[in-house]
Amino acid sequence: MTEPALFSVIILLAASHYASLQGNPGDMRINLLSLRYEAVSSINRSLDAQRPESTYDALIGAIAKMASYEAMFGSLENYDIHMQGLAKAISLRGGLTSLGLNGLLHRIVVWIDQNAAFLHGSSIYFPMDTSASGETPSDPNPGQFLGRS
Repeated sequence: MTEPALFSVIILLAASHYASLQGNPGDMRINLLSLRYEAVSSINRSLDAQRPESTYDALIGAIAKMASYEAMFGSLENYDIHMQGLAKAISLRGGLTSLGLNGLLHRIVVWIDQNAAFLHGSSIYFPMDTSASGETPSDPNPGQFLGRS
């Protein structure tokens, strides 16, 4: 993994899932806040180091996963901030179809968007007609989104 921001967000998500399974996750709150700070800081440092129109797939993935973190464990306000940034980064790159990983990153972004919107009753940032390679988007699955499948 070459993108520190993506690694930081994955660690934050793993620690948050672990804390949610513990009897008293409040004991881990300061550690989770520290991990969240590091994840956001890593994303910002990576954004500062890249030209906006050439944002790497790994950084776009990190922003998308940070948005999913906020949808699951944070606030709708912070989720919206990350999704707005994600939408801008993707637009500067040339849209969802310009994302790499043979359409996987495209599908991940749309899946996060659909599930978070379903979970919170909020608007979708990427309309349904933006599915990768003409595929029909799958229905939201909040259980799988929240890691409870």
